[in-house]
Amino acid sequence: MTCPPGEQTEAEDALRTSEQRLRLAMEAGAVGIWDWDLRSGDVHWTEQFSRLFGLKPGEFDGRYESMIRRVHPEDRAALEASIAGARDRQTPHRHEFRAIWPDGSIHWLAVRGAFHCDAAGRPVRMIGIAIDFTERGMMEDQLRQAQKLEAVGQLAGSVAHDYNNILTSMLMHLELLADDSSLPPRVRSSVRELQDEAQRAVSLTRQLLMFSRRQIIQVKPVDLNEMLSNQSKMLKRVLGERISLELRTEARRLWIEADSGMIEQV
Repeated sequence: MTCPPGEQTEAEDALRTSEQRLRLAMEAGAVGIWDWDLRSGDVHWTEQFSRLFGLKPGEFDGRYESMIRRVHPEDRAALEASIAGARDRQTPHRHEFRAIWPDGSIHWLAVRGAFHCDAAGRPVRMIGIAIDFTERGMMEDQLRQAQKLEAVGQLAGSVAHDYNNILTSMLMHLELLADDSSLPPRVRSSVRELQDEAQRAVSLTRQLLMFSRRQIIQVKPVDLNEMLSNQSKMLKRVLGERISLELRTEARRLWIEADSGMIEQV
């Protein structure tokens, strides 16, 4: 039974209108569509899908292998395993991966697909969509990096606390030695040097604590002349005898508001 000419024309017009609406909706949502023939390996996709891979219309040769080569090397095995698993279970396929554009830039894609089977129940075709969610993928990367830094900060804080305990004990014993009038002047001078070095170590541990966010920056008046003079003694030992270090300070005291540990590190 065939439709009368008028009704057939109306049905064709309605179909074209529906297809046009679908195409406009896909373009507005930047959604790419693909159709993969599992028997031949041929892949047909829309122009929007080409743009998701950074390609111009006509640059894709229609082969599955060519599409896989545009997936980030670190993500290819997981993508293919995900496709194979969905095909074996005959379940909808959902996966996210990185695509490498011709200019070398990285873009995150999310794909959703479904398999169609023949009369014997064998998957012969896969149809699906893809969208670009690069901004969200980058945010997730940044979150993972922040979590790594937080873990490093926690470790640094724990180490700094342990060192602080050791240095506190060292400084107490050095202070007792420095006050011992029976020691020769030369020995007492060496003890004072050791005290200075231990105090610098305390400053370093304080910086580790600041890095781990367990201690806030302590801003107070600092005399740059005095600080540089103290640091120059250590620098001369570090530089060795071959290098001469000459320090010229201001006659007046140079006061600034700063954290002394941070300035010493600079």
